[in-house]
Amino acid sequence: MLQSIKNNPEFSSINPKKLELIEDFVKQNEGKKVQELIPQFIALKSKMVQMGLSFTPAESELMLNVLKQSMTPDEQKRVEQMQNMVHNKKNDF
Repeated sequence: MLQSIKNNPEFSSINPKKLELIEDFVKQNEGKKVQELIPQFIALKSKMVQMGLSFTPAESELMLNVLKQSMTPDEQKRVEQMQNMVHNKKNDF
């Protein structure tokens, strides 16, 4: 998964500090199941907020797409359903 990030040109424009946090996240969580990844991803986002950083919507989408590469089809489907729920909830406001 880490190679996916390093080889993905879309990640080249991300703030270097964010990229470092993403790479650390991937190293620490590679091979974990979706149920384990989601709380870790939320913790990463909280840590970033404390550092004055945040993911843009495009960066969040990119991160999730990379994470989905190592998931089973069922896990991918669950993540996509959650993404849709979050997206729909934002549109309700």
